[in-house]
Amino acid sequence: MAITYERISSFAEVESIYSNTKPMRGKNKGKDVRPIADRARDHERVKKISANCYLLMNGGYYDDVFKWYFYNGRNAPNPTQAEMMALAPICWKRHKDGTETVTVRNGIGGGTHMSHYSFLDRMLPRGMGFIIQNGKQYIRVDAGEALYLPKCMYVPRHIIDQRSGRYDNWMRATDDGSSLTFKRDGHKFTLVGDACDTPKPPRILVNKKQKAKYKDAMTGYLEWISAMAPMLQVDDWKYRSEMGRQIREFHNESGYYHKIPPKLMRDVVMKQNHPLRLAMAVDFVSHYGTIRNIQSQADVAQVRAEFNRWINKHCGFTKTVKG
Repeated sequence: MAITYERISSFAEVESIYSNTKPMRGKNKGKDVRPIADRARDHERVKKISANCYLLMNGGYYDDVFKWYFYNGRNAPNPTQAEMMALAPICWKRHKDGTETVTVRNGIGGGTHMSHYSFLDRMLPRGMGFIIQNGKQYIRVDAGEALYLPKCMYVPRHIIDQRSGRYDNWMRATDDGSSLTFKRDGHKFTLVGDACDTPKPPRILVNKKQKAKYKDAMTGYLEWISAMAPMLQVDDWKYRSEMGRQIREFHNESGYYHKIPPKLMRDVVMKQNHPLRLAMAVDFVSHYGTIRNIQSQADVAQVRAEFNRWINKHCGFTKTVKG
């Protein structure tokens, strides 16, 4: 079951693969299944729509042969020809004026589509690169700009007609414009139309008004932790485990890992005699060891930054919003 890199770079190459490949027999006899390369990977195939349109397919929502029965059902209708053309990972077209275009589509749905990524990586034209950065996918032509390739939320209409659960509300019955189309000019490809906007990363906002109420208490707590840090046995696993057990038992949490509720943590900061004051100090020192060996003003600044991140997280002073 060989995985091959074809890097098909022209309409003529696609046409040649289709014409020179015998259709599969067996269970798919009569369905015109023509593998792109290894016949053991017959789901990776070339499909002829017309003399001027071929699809490179790898199975899924849009496939009329290798469709996902989990979503389609065994007796569900096939996607329409227009849906297959729109949703195929790669669609090659030859236009009336003789120009050629190739349209690239990402996986369908918000999850991770490793087999789809592999397919694009191996089947994109020479000179095009498939890139994954920070969980997002891009197409780069030659050494140019990386063009964002969004996940596709468009699915065949018959799937939406069958499914209406709360986990299916991401599905769209019309093209969401998530594909990229390139025009071939010899060995070069240029983008047709506009690029897709790269989503901005989420932002973390600090509730400064709420945090200001605890300023003096936080300063005092950090000073106390600084004084205690050299004496805390944070290298002793049993000691750290005992501190974690105290935190869990205090707010009736089960399991090994502990996450203190923000309101409780704010009480720890405010009350010098709080039972969890030492346990949370151990949590900080065990996660951020700089405070145990301060040698310079740079170390002091680093401790303050680490304490700030830690206190923001545990006191619930931050929230994440869309970019």
